[in-house]
Formats: sequence, structure tokens, C-alpha cells
Amino acid sequence: MLASVVFFALAASLGVVDALKSSVGSGGIQARHLHLNRAVRKVPRCRKVAKSSASSKQTKSPAANAGNAPKTTTSAAKSQVTGSSGNTAETVQASGCGGPGAQPTPGKDAGPNGAEWWLNCGVDSNGGWHPPTITADQVISKKLDDVIDGSVFSPCKAHLQYFNQYGKQYNIPPIMLASFALQESSCNANIKGGDGIGLMQITSDKCGGAPGGNCADPSFNIKTGAAYFRTVVDSHNGNLVQSVGEYNGWDIGMTVAKAKEMPGGCVTQRNLDYLHQLFNGWLQGVDGSEMGTYNNLANC
Repeated sequence: MLASVVFFALAASLGVVDALKSSVGSGGIQARHLHLNRAVRKVPRCRKVAKSSASSKQTKSPAANAGNAPKTTTSAAKSQVTGSSGNTAETVQASGCGGPGAQPTPGKDAGPNGAEWWLNCGVDSNGGWHPPTITADQVISKKLDDVIDGSVFSPCKAHLQYFNQYGKQYNIPPIMLASFALQESSCNANIKGGDGIGLMQITSDKCGGAPGGNCADPSFNIKTGAAYFRTVVDSHNGNLVQSVGEYNGWDIGMTVAKAKEMPGGCVTQRNLDYLHQLFNGWLQGVDGSEMGTYNNLANC
């Protein structure tokens, strides 16, 4: 499913971001992504991940629920969770869906950034999805440089400098940008699927200004994808959970039944395990594709 790094160079990026903003509301990239996540994922994906002994830089873990979360009289309570590098970070239990339920290491239904039921807050009820909030300074993730070798991210190594450059520029964890690219194209710059082009599978309407007209140029492609995702994050007040969900076709109020609707066939289903797979799998330097409890794409 689609989307990150500190957002693009001032003068140059202003033009790109303005162009991107005009297409944000169209839903084209989300709709394209719903298709792509099944089509491109047929490109061989690594299932076994070599363990890395490198330590990761940890920040604060998930804070309280987003402002649009269900209101409740339950007061927030503080708890402690040990990050994957061994340090302890304070978390705030979200009053809408209880505490984050985080655990130090990635697991089937929980990880450093919270439990799947917390990230998916509300999808199992009639009220539907009401995402908790995790911002860029709160998310727990590995440093891409530390996991690029001998892991699922190895195919992305040739483009490491761009993930780092644009991740920093757009204030998006570089490993998040690499995760999008890994899932969209297996980090293959030559992939074209439907209207998706290159590493980030950006759509052709975002190719204006590509060097030599080459929209698949790695630097341009990653920058453009990161710039677009930045506009999504900004539109949600910095909430990465809501932004990643929207980037992959989720919307506020989405229920399990809604996610499983297939108006265009099986490939139009939305992956109910995606948030957990990304935040507690890919961002921790491991393959998240087998993680999760819904498994609603098993037959797709």
C-alpha cells in the first residue's frame, strides 16, 4: 500500500509540492495504490530476514489518540514500555482505545509502536477506524543505515543516499520511505505497474520537472513520493498513523466489512494488517508481510 524524509529543498520543492497539492484531493494516488499493492507485490519479496545486531535510535513511543478519536470519560494513564534498543520510553495510554499495548520486539499482533488493535482502533466496531496519533518525533524505528545490509532492505541499498536525503528534508523517517519503495517496487527503479512509475510508483501526473523527462530517475522519484506524503502528513497535523492509512486507501470510519468490500474484485480489498506490518515490522527492519491477525488478503 503506498507513501516519506524531511520535505524537499525550498525553492525546488515549493514548485513540486504546489503541483502535488493540486492532486492530493483527487484520490488518484490512493486508488492507484490499492491496485498496485497487489500487482507490484507479485514481484519477489524477501520472506526471511537476516537478523541485524545493529542498535537503533529510539524516540518517544506513541502518544495519545488523535483528536478525532472516540470521546470517552476514561482518563489517560501513563505507563512504561521498553524500546527495542533496550531503553525505556514513556507512553500515554490513549483514552479512546486504551493503552497502546506496545511490546519491545515485533510480534504477530504487537510491537514497539503499539498493538494492532490499537493502531486499528475502531475497525471492529460500528464506529469504524479512529486512528491514534504517532508523530515523526514519537515513532520508534530503526535507522535505515543500520539495517540496509543483510536484511529485507538490501535491494534498497543503491538508493540509500536519497532515502536519507529526502527523509531528512521532509521530516519522514528514511526507513519509512524505503519501506514504501520496497513494497511498491521491491526497490526496483525500472518497475512500471499501471500508472505507477519507479521506486515509489508515483503517478504520471506528478512527473513534471523530471530530469530529461525520466520520471523513474531514483532521486526525482523518491523526492516526489516523499513530497507527496509530506502533504498528506501535514493535512493530518503530523499524524503518521492516519497518513499511512490514507496513503493506503483507509479512511476515518472504515470498518472490517468496508475494508473487505471488493467492488473491483479481490485486489480492491484494503489490507487490515497494513498499519501493524509497517509500524511494527518494516520500521523495525524486518519483513512485516506475515504479521497481523486479520489476514484478509490471504486469497488475493
